[in-house]
Amino acid sequence: MLISWERYPGELVEDVLAVLLLREYPSGKHFRPSNGDGGIDVLIPSTDNTGATNYQVKNFSHTIGDSQKNQIRSSLRRMQASTDAGAVLLKECRVTVPLVPTTKDEVWLQNYAKRFGFRVEWFGLSHIEGLVAKYPEVIDYFLNNGADRLSSTLVAVMK
Repeated sequence: MLISWERYPGELVEDVLAVLLLREYPSGKHFRPSNGDGGIDVLIPSTDNTGATNYQVKNFSHTIGDSQKNQIRSSLRRMQASTDAGAVLLKECRVTVPLVPTTKDEVWLQNYAKRFGFRVEWFGLSHIEGLVAKYPEVIDYFLNNGADRLSSTLVAVMK
């Protein structure tokens, strides 16, 4: 099921991706965006207490241009400040975007990420579509208004 992520507002995309991630990692937490949030969107604690993984969700579905890079830079700097202040112990950040990054995007991110005390990587469209395939009921609930669930219920009742 391919989803046209660009059709949806950023807040809805973040909510859908957060629920998909929390289905995969039930011990995680989703934080509402706010001033002073430290760039934390969906925080997944490690099982060995060595630090958490933050999924920084961005609704970039067309390209990674200067504006998008500035948003990523800003989020990563806020995450580093939160780590430095002891507010959170990050071992990695996964920049979560419904887009397949180019090799140029990858090189840019890895070069920029060298300045941080945690690993940074993309969690792109292929990863997201894997979660969508694994948890289609999340997409039905959020994006199809439960139409798939209703349809299967009607078929079951009519048998």
